[in-house]
Amino acid sequence: IRTAHGYDLNRDGMIMEADETQALYSNVLQRWDPDLLVDLHTTNGTWHGNALTYAPSYHTVGDATTSDYTSKHILPAIKQSIKEKFNLDFDWYGGYNYRDWPPTELRTYHHAPRYITNHMALRNRMAILGETFSHDRFYKRVHAANAFVEEVLEYTHLHGEEIQRINAEADARVADSSIGQEKGVQFTMVPLDEPLDLLTYSYIPYRRADGSIDFVRSSELVIIEGVANYNAFDATKTATVPRAYIFRASLSGLAEKLEGHGILVEVLEADATFSGEQFVINEIDKQSFVQNGHTNSLLRGEFIETTKTFSRGDYVVSMNGRLANLIFYLLEPESDDGLAYWNLFDEYLEGQLQRSDTADYPVFKAM
Repeated sequence: IRTAHGYDLNRDGMIMEADETQALYSNVLQRWDPDLLVDLHTTNGTWHGNALTYAPSYHTVGDATTSDYTSKHILPAIKQSIKEKFNLDFDWYGGYNYRDWPPTELRTYHHAPRYITNHMALRNRMAILGETFSHDRFYKRVHAANAFVEEVLEYTHLHGEEIQRINAEADARVADSSIGQEKGVQFTMVPLDEPLDLLTYSYIPYRRADGSIDFVRSSELVIIEGVANYNAFDATKTATVPRAYIFRASLSGLAEKLEGHGILVEVLEADATFSGEQFVINEIDKQSFVQNGHTNSLLRGEFIETTKTFSRGDYVVSMNGRLANLIFYLLEPESDDGLAYWNLFDEYLEGQLQRSDTADYPVFKAM
């Protein structure tokens, strides 16, 4: 999924820079609005014992029902059917550190909606991640992926109306009740209530010449019972969902970015004054790594209640539609995967901070 220039398309779900991502959104997500998306990969190398591991979309600020239905109904049904038909073991996605053998926890990947599966939850749609076992021979991986997709299709054939109903109800609920809610903007990984019986290759400890303990993997498959299954996320920082986000006409690029996500961006027909929250920035922290050419930004500051006047031609994004959760995650200043995180406002904000101790985040929250 990397382009010839090394750009990782599976990290592009929010900033949406690649031509391929833009085409996916315009020609598939917006044109067809699929009720269920399946994303297929091969694992990063963990020596678990499953032919394929899976995960639902992690909903974070999204409506939980679509993710819950996927994890509690679709995936268990597929797991059981695959075992009965093909004697293949499928289970939750995740990895562990073999140096902590035997493992006490299995940890999944990041919650961020830059990943297309997680992005779908913000659109009130279902998504499934399927990862074949990287150490299997190629034909085995093809067989596991093929069987998985066939079972997904069989399930959706039998339960399609139920899936559509759950998604439609989530649409209505988000449109009707998001405004005023406290929702997460940063998250931490937490275990599910039910632990996991982990199928994995075993490791044998041995003492190295320097006296330290290391492990060598054996060919024996074992089941480790009671492993904490870190496949959920809780908010560590929250913010209030506004009635609307408002920004100046000069930020036409921001308007185009939102419209690329299928978000309705309206234009003020006359000057207007709004009461709400202004985020005042006093520092921009930078991540210590580069991701798709970005050194991502984390804005530090505080919200201040105030009133602000905007002019005819400025932009308004209302929060009474089904994509309110996506808008919230994109535009919140402290969001851990929003447009500010992806440096969209860096040039403006850094210029302001060179001239003053603080800078106003250029998107206002009308409350």
